[in-house]
Amino acid sequence: MKIFNWIAAILIVLLAACGSGEEGPVCNVSAVTMFDKAFTRFVLSPNANGATQLDLIKVYDGTDSTFTYSYSYNSSGVLTKVIRTEDGTTLNYDVVLDGTKVSKLTSKTVAGKNKDEIKFVYSSEQVTQTQVLQANEAGTLFQIGHNAYTYDSNGNLIKRETFLDIAALFTIAFGSDPSGYSPIQLDQVQYEASDASNPLRGYFYIDNLDLGLMNNVPRKISVTGASSESYSIAKDESGLFTKATAGTKYVEATYSCQ
Repeated sequence: MKIFNWIAAILIVLLAACGSGEEGPVCNVSAVTMFDKAFTRFVLSPNANGATQLDLIKVYDGTDSTFTYSYSYNSSGVLTKVIRTEDGTTLNYDVVLDGTKVSKLTSKTVAGKNKDEIKFVYSSEQVTQTQVLQANEAGTLFQIGHNAYTYDSNGNLIKRETFLDIAALFTIAFGSDPSGYSPIQLDQVQYEASDASNPLRGYFYIDNLDLGLMNNVPRKISVTGASSESYSIAKDESGLFTKATAGTKYVEATYSCQ
């Protein structure tokens, strides 16, 4: 697995309601499709408890490679496992909870040794840091990078900073153990939120964790060393987010109403 896919940043996790009154239909997000050089499709469905859950993410990156993430839940609708599959090879991430919050996602080798791990650091209900750890041959985990998140007074994600300890990464790759954690900043992404609710809030896409942290879909994204991108935002007659577009890039949501 390309462990650094997690630092990619672009866009966009919960359920949303449509209908103008109590007698109107209730609409839940059923799919979200993203295009930015690659197609990424999120498939969601209602669970037995009536909440919306993320079932599958399928990514086609424009080459011969297609990979998926599938999600497993217990009878209470709590996420228990994330499985990445590519070219017949699977990587299982076990979900560890701290109360009701996801504390970490941990993958292991076939022999049962730790392989890599993502930890979540919270301040109240907000994720303020995601930490990436990689294991040596013995299965001992060492931190090699992290993302730091900043929010505005309304809880909207406005900045993500990415840090990487290059020395630690290469030390593990060449069979030794890092002596500490000394990261350098790789980039900074700034988000300007729209007034459209994010249909992917609260879900965990390992390749882009930012998507699950945004209350609202961003209307502008600025990346260090790159030009800013502004998105036109479309909503339906009920106020549900339907599409964000910036040139050939887009994010589109569809809903199932009852």
